[in-house]
Amino acid sequence: MKKAYTLIELIFVIVIIGILSGVGYYSFDPHYLRNDAHMITMKIEQTRYEAIHYDKTFNDAKSNIGCIKLATLKDTNESSIEQNYKFHSEISPDTGSICFDIFGRLSDESISDLNISYQNKTVILHILKNSGYIDIIY
Repeated sequence: MKKAYTLIELIFVIVIIGILSGVGYYSFDPHYLRNDAHMITMKIEQTRYEAIHYDKTFNDAKSNIGCIKLATLKDTNESSIEQNYKFHSEISPDTGSICFDIFGRLSDESISDLNISYQNKTVILHILKNSGYIDIIY
């Protein structure tokens, strides 16, 4: 005697698979805001590390080493990490710059708080003045 599945059982299994895939599709969140915050943090930290031990008094005082303009934070370079990355969020303020001294501390005229927003969600990047470290506040 040959055992087989009935048409009702197959339809029931297909309905369950459809329900599970529908729930899985709508619960997927691409995390654009978190990824954008980490990309900006990486760029700011790279600028900070370039500024450490680069003394502008003995070298070119007008050099941009140790400074990054906020308007360029969303730009992607040709490096292998950033060339395939697409930025999705908005940054405020979008003018000004962030500069570090030779000890990695934030300079006085630099902006210390960045707001990154995407779809009514906001992340704040707070750069500590005395150390230059970045707090990510979700």
